[in-house]
Amino acid sequence: MAIALAAALALSAGPSPAMAGSGTVSGTLIDDDTGGVAGGMAVSACGSSGCVTGSGRSDLSGHYSLTLPAASGWNVLTGDCSPGGYALSHKYGVNVVDGGSVAVDLHLTRRSAVIGGRVLDQGGTPVPDVGLLIDNAETGGFGMALTTSAADGTYSAGCLAAGGVAGAGTYYITAVPSAISAYGGQQDAGIAVHPGATIHHDVRLQKAGGGIQGHVTCGAGPCPSGISVLVYCEGCLSSANTSTDSAGTYETGHLLAGHKFDVHVVAPAGWDNAIHYGVAVGEGGKTAVDFVLLPSGPTKSGRLTGHVSDAAGALHGQCLINAFGGVRGTSAGGWTDGDVHSGDDGAFDTGFQLVPGDYLVFLVCPGWPQVSLNGGHAIAVGAGPPARPRSQPRRSRTRRSVSATRVRRNSWRSRMSWAGRSR
Repeated sequence: MAIALAAALALSAGPSPAMAGSGTVSGTLIDDDTGGVAGGMAVSACGSSGCVTGSGRSDLSGHYSLTLPAASGWNVLTGDCSPGGYALSHKYGVNVVDGGSVAVDLHLTRRSAVIGGRVLDQGGTPVPDVGLLIDNAETGGFGMALTTSAADGTYSAGCLAAGGVAGAGTYYITAVPSAISAYGGQQDAGIAVHPGATIHHDVRLQKAGGGIQGHVTCGAGPCPSGISVLVYCEGCLSSANTSTDSAGTYETGHLLAGHKFDVHVVAPAGWDNAIHYGVAVGEGGKTAVDFVLLPSGPTKSGRLTGHVSDAAGALHGQCLINAFGGVRGTSAGGWTDGDVHSGDDGAFDTGFQLVPGDYLVFLVCPGWPQVSLNGGHAIAVGAGPPARPRSQPRRSRTRRSVSATRVRRNSWRSRMSWAGRSR
């Protein structure tokens, strides 16, 4: 599940939004090719209200700083995409609060690749004007490209990071047909690239006539507008991305009827992400799914912490920690995906932003297969003290916590939805 779409599509937005309440995003641009930093690079950001461009540039130490309007879901971007230059790098889901500061480091590489092909229907007819987001955030990378299918269905997405942490893992293609199209959106996964390559991949869309709609509130009150709602199919490629309006309502585009979907809400700053699993979608109608978000913090939210090391004891930084949880007896839960990385000392911390429940936790480190932590068993996450996941099953008396998360090259497990595990 790549969740950069809602913020990334704002690249096509108009002028910079007005600076009402604002905060600061700052960090370091890291050159994966040299192990040093990238100085003199422009850094921009796009969100639901528009783009802020040209206001940040990294200095000789690779440090940059951006002042952004207080809002959730900013996509911070850099990369010049010139011949021999850096591929596009991004970090999505950056929440800015009035008067606050957020640290966002970005990895860059000059090693790049191209993914191209055609967008077709199931009969092989070209489908034009389909928006395409290509990114590898789900697998721990920083690469991204945006393009649109031409009249003959062809598309080409270049300037994709293909080396270092920036180019880690594989790419996802999220296809978004126009609002008046009979075709549903979808997401294709597992597209591998390597430096200098042009990879061919055709996207084959299906006609779809179902949908999901609902309302999102922050506790008993309203949420800010523009909250991203991300919908992914259990067992098919159908997907949709939308956002809430000023009244907190949302409505998806076409989804493939006869399937079940997981509906994710990307919460604003100060609130926990939420998810509803196994939402059935029928033909010609809209299934109603409402959300009441919980405030983040140690009194109501859970937290995962730990260290990432391999069997030899070496610590691993820049590993991605994804977690999907469910509240027993309900279809609801919490999640974090594409947002939490281990530091140079191997330590990771989700912060108090997980809805209490039982979580499946997945680890993706550059150059290593994905690992399902705790031997693939759920980890109980409650409000208060953090849970510390482990990757290997071991006999336990009364607790599951351990001090380290271990990476093994032969311990690969594919990600599955919580709903699939709980049914």
